[in-house]
Amino acid sequence: MMFAAGAIVLLASVVVTVFFLKARVAQPNSGASAVGGTFDLPGPGMSQANGTEPANAIVLNVVHEALVPAEMATIARLHGTRNVDWFKEDQELKLVDGRLYDVITIRLAEGGLQQVWFDVNEPFAARALRDLTAESTI
Repeated sequence: MMFAAGAIVLLASVVVTVFFLKARVAQPNSGASAVGGTFDLPGPGMSQANGTEPANAIVLNVVHEALVPAEMATIARLHGTRNVDWFKEDQELKLVDGRLYDVITIRLAEGGLQQVWFDVNEPFAARALRDLTAESTI
């Protein structure tokens, strides 16, 4: 019974978080183009990021379970429609200077590869803490 209630709360939190993400990512900064522009994204201090390197990695304020869909939605906001304007080539976790990044390599329809860097420290840390807390209550 307690597990079901926890699952419902988690699901509701994911839905609200994804809704918040879509509302925030859909609005580019004034003057930014729809392709390759800089966006205000949820995260500490609402920092501006375009994801071209670790120094300006995109921070998504979502739970771990909503991370990949949020990343795909963000790339779509930056580069257009998936499998039309861009194609996902690779995805890997990288540790750089003590921070964890999810790096997604895309192939652009007009040619060339581009990496999009996401800072995923918070979602992974939150999940690890949740997992540890769940294990300690068993």
